[in-house]
Amino acid sequence: MKDGEDGHAGSFELIIHQLRNDQYGAAITSCAVREQTYFPASAGTKMPRGKHQITVLEALQSIEGEAEWSNVEILKMAKTALGDVASKHRAARAKNAISSLVDGGFLQLNEGVYSLCTGSPPLRPP
Repeated sequence: MKDGEDGHAGSFELIIHQLRNDQYGAAITSCAVREQTYFPASAGTKMPRGKHQITVLEALQSIEGEAEWSNVEILKMAKTALGDVASKHRAARAKNAISSLVDGGFLQLNEGVYSLCTGSPPLRPP
């Protein structure tokens, strides 16, 4: 933090604000740091690291009913959740997020079927 005390630890995200456009139409932006306070505080809880992983996992956790998806279904849901990502990068980011969630133990893949791992805590309080 610019004017804060030294040694502050926590999870933060960078928020980009568009101020205006220049004479050529390019965006002039600034940024701010915002503390992420919605992660559970329990010491042993493992959380996904990337913003795309978090977005995809939150979307999957919010789905009511059946919690098993084929490769096509989960990719479609991940791409929908990542709607703010440029369309030319969206499929790759969705695939990377799914793969990282499997590697991190948040999703499991069994015989071509994805499902949430049991015991994965919700990222945001209900």
